[in-house]
Amino acid sequence: MRYRVIQTQSGDGLWRHIERHSPQTVGYMADPNDEGDYQCFVALDAQGRFAGLSIVAIGRLGFGPLADRTVGCLENIFVPMPYRRGGIGSALFEKALDAAWQAGAVHVWWTIDYENSAAIAFYLSRGAVFIAEEDPAADHPEQYYTVVVANPDRRAGMPSAHKTVQPTRASRSPLDKNRKSRTAGSRR
Repeated sequence: MRYRVIQTQSGDGLWRHIERHSPQTVGYMADPNDEGDYQCFVALDAQGRFAGLSIVAIGRLGFGPLADRTVGCLENIFVPMPYRRGGIGSALFEKALDAAWQAGAVHVWWTIDYENSAAIAFYLSRGAVFIAEEDPAADHPEQYYTVVVANPDRRAGMPSAHKTVQPTRASRSPLDKNRKSRTAGSRR
């Protein structure tokens, strides 16, 4: 499948795709208190049609021991069904990671739901580490993974602050009833 990935920003001709497919992230970007430097990418097919997007926020977005370090938060990665399994998601993911690494991020993190088996397989194949988490204070208690990819230039010698898990399949638990869906990078 032939496609190209282009960086976009507010006001250019491709921005409408970001507004349509990631309105929550556009809201974060408009917040004057949000400290992220947002890098947005759009994939177009050979005929110039929208084929996907990725957005990564980069900055001092960490907390705890990483509060003073540059990190990335994958806010969204989206590929419409007809374009999946053609390499577009991989290209968009790599563009987002490259933007974070070039900005000096020590790692990029995001969250995904336990039952998102396609995303779990995708990120496992790219070397991501999964941390099982629970949010009992949410409107509906949720279980999700925080997913992390370390900067390959800084990976050696990085201490692990969390117990990581190796998901083997999507799982459902009694906590999953009436859950709100979340996209990659939904902030908690």
